[in-house]
Amino acid sequence: MRPPDLTGNGGSTATVEAAANSNGKQSNVTGRHTVVFRKGATQEGINLLRSEGFKVFVSNSSDPNVVREDEVGDATAIVHATLGVATIEGGAEQISRLTNAASDSGNPILAIKPEKVRRMLLQTKPMQTRPPVSGAAEMFSLDYLKGSRDAYDKLIETFFAKLETNRGSAIAETAGETLGGFDESQLTWGLQATNAVDSPFSGRGVKVAVLDTGMDFDVDANGTVQFHSDFAGRKITTASFVRGVTSAKDDHGHGTHCIGTSCGPRRPGILPGYGIAFNAEIYAGKVLDSEGRGADEWIIHGIEWAINQGCRIVSMSLGAAKQPGDIFNILYEEIAQRALDAGTVIIAAAGNDSVRPSFVAPVSGPADCPSIVAVAAIDPNLAIAEFSNGGINTSGGEVNIAAPGVNVLSSFRRPPDHKRLQGTSMATPHVAGIAALFAEANPSATGTELRDLVINAARSLPLGTRDVGQGLAQAPLATSIELIPGRLTKRGGVGIEQTSPITVGGGGSVGVAFDLGHYIPQAGSPGQPTKFVNQMAERIEKLRIIDKYGAAPDRTPSTTDCRIVVHCQDFDSMGQVIPNSDSPLTIYGNPLSIELKVQDFSYGKPPGGNNNIYYSLSRKITGDIDVYEGPGATPTIKYPAPTGGICTVDVLNR
Repeated sequence: MRPPDLTGNGGSTATVEAAANSNGKQSNVTGRHTVVFRKGATQEGINLLRSEGFKVFVSNSSDPNVVREDEVGDATAIVHATLGVATIEGGAEQISRLTNAASDSGNPILAIKPEKVRRMLLQTKPMQTRPPVSGAAEMFSLDYLKGSRDAYDKLIETFFAKLETNRGSAIAETAGETLGGFDESQLTWGLQATNAVDSPFSGRGVKVAVLDTGMDFDVDANGTVQFHSDFAGRKITTASFVRGVTSAKDDHGHGTHCIGTSCGPRRPGILPGYGIAFNAEIYAGKVLDSEGRGADEWIIHGIEWAINQGCRIVSMSLGAAKQPGDIFNILYEEIAQRALDAGTVIIAAAGNDSVRPSFVAPVSGPADCPSIVAVAAIDPNLAIAEFSNGGINTSGGEVNIAAPGVNVLSSFRRPPDHKRLQGTSMATPHVAGIAALFAEANPSATGTELRDLVINAARSLPLGTRDVGQGLAQAPLATSIELIPGRLTKRGGVGIEQTSPITVGGGGSVGVAFDLGHYIPQAGSPGQPTKFVNQMAERIEKLRIIDKYGAAPDRTPSTTDCRIVVHCQDFDSMGQVIPNSDSPLTIYGNPLSIELKVQDFSYGKPPGGNNNIYYSLSRKITGDIDVYEGPGATPTIKYPAPTGGICTVDVLNR
């Protein structure tokens, strides 16, 4: 197969494609095309390609050996059967016939798209606001992006090479210093902000794939692979999908940094610790070259490999800039949906094209796909990073969640062993690591359930959903939880959720997580919800009612027999009250600590969007919050309903 044109100029077929495109916009294309077959029609698609004169190579999901595109001989089409997609090189007439075929609903081809070049989403520009550029389109010109990238890459690489020649210098840069109030003497600010430090989960038994520039390692004289010293003893599987590159060795450092954040150590040789899922099994797929560039074929192959290896999470700190008004790529949306069906969640970086406050760029692709978790970046002050893209495109393109992405310390290609970087590239592996913790806590969760657990557990921030989605990613805090079937909130929705053992009433209208070793079900009277009774006689140490402004009056209940009643109603996707839904949410039992948090949420249809894609049923506080200490019928504590928003329930075991 012909090599991809990684300059993005598109090779010989770019002219053909541009002529066929009504708006004439072409950039970042390799000169090849990607094809997605309809579900269940892969074999028919293969037959069609062969009838059109393509020489087809079909990947073997049972073969542990990776066959890269440069190893398929004279094949002109590579089919990834697990995903039902293919990469092809063909002439103008072949491409035209396949494009026309895709318009027929009875044809096995769902869509055909130009293959694109994706790049790592490392922010190398200085953190300062530049004057606004006249015209949004100028922000996305290929010449601008390439020129800025090359200049800033050289500047920043030279700068860091001088400052951080070893681990000691990286630590010395911030010795005795706090970042936004976070003390990094023991653990990075990202681990603290996401509550990973308090989670009892470590990702044990969960496979996490990081598709990037690879993993740092050396091979000694005996042929033994020696990984980065911070990963000694870890279970690591590697594979390269880059044309002509046989090893997944990281020749840049970006991939090693992302792997460190998602799955690195808590107690490295020199503190602070920086890894979230520190016991997860690492699958390092090299899909980007030494310059941080990769063709769609390499990335797709990496996703297929990860799914076939049983990875629950795929982390991709890569993408391509999008224009305002662009729609998501159906190829990656179909891949993400099929990954979810296989139990795998794809998490991707939202992109670094913004120049806030002057200009907010749309979420990059493929993170803009509805079934991919798009991650924005925040700084140590929990403010949106000035480079982080926002959810301004209404056809998909929303931000789902935010995570630490500024001044992030993690492992790096040796030397210097470790480095501080910034970008949505750095935010994404925080969420991937947290997803691994949720996967350990919920081993039977489906791909969609796992994705929703991660998104819905986010901590609300006083920032718009355009910029941070549901809020700051948070690690699960339960000591032992089991997923109980229930109505879970959909992608982008908000509602009442539980991240730890707790009992919830209100007709059982939400998904609930319980520690069944501590709680046993006790059926209620007719018309009343089932109670889950605490068998451990644990005392409630502290009760906090938190409103959206951060007010948190503390009260230590006087007894261990406590219940909380939140008066709320169900609202539909348009924000209208559902009749006869005025039933209180009752929390029974004796968890160690309880938080009731109110999240901001604007009801109504997103401008230009399809409402039912984004929001599902939610419960809104409509009355006082009553706290009963003991069996009495009168509340011992009564709080007014917090101002506006949705009630979410989190239980913190401390």
